[in-house]
Amino acid sequence: MRQATTATWITLVFITCGLLSACGNDKKTTAPAPKKPVTKAKPAQPQKPPVVTRKKIPPRVDYQYGHKRNPFAGPVKLGQTGLHVVASSFTLESLQLTGVFIRGKKKWAFIKTPKAVIFKIKKGSKVGNNAAGVTAITHTHITLVEQIGTQRLVITLTVQEPQP
Repeated sequence: MRQATTATWITLVFITCGLLSACGNDKKTTAPAPKKPVTKAKPAQPQKPPVVTRKKIPPRVDYQYGHKRNPFAGPVKLGQTGLHVVASSFTLESLQLTGVFIRGKKKWAFIKTPKAVIFKIKKGSKVGNNAAGVTAITHTHITLVEQIGTQRLVITLTVQEPQP
């Protein structure tokens, strides 16, 4: 008899739980939302091809060290008189300042002759056919003083940017 009572109680608990869970749904049933009308996609607009701009690349210059002086090889040895004129067969107008190197208080400039020979100079160096003296070296230019007879000319060479 005791077994029947336990089974009865278990059955009543399950039935009560089922009824209570069915009563707990307070949501009202609603009709399903109306479907959105289907719209056809517009055909894709033809795209313009991308604009490609090309930079003109300057030709590659290989440094042929076999027949040219290396500008990084150190100071040029001075002659017997102690006076050495760099690029003595060229005028100052034909020379081109190719670069400047500054480390602390040391300053060097690199000049290029029309024959593509590069010389390393410093303040006090003599340059050109009239032995112009280098008086100043900055990040962008060098100043030369040339004495022709009684006339004293101050000339500035500026670093040229590479041409595209």
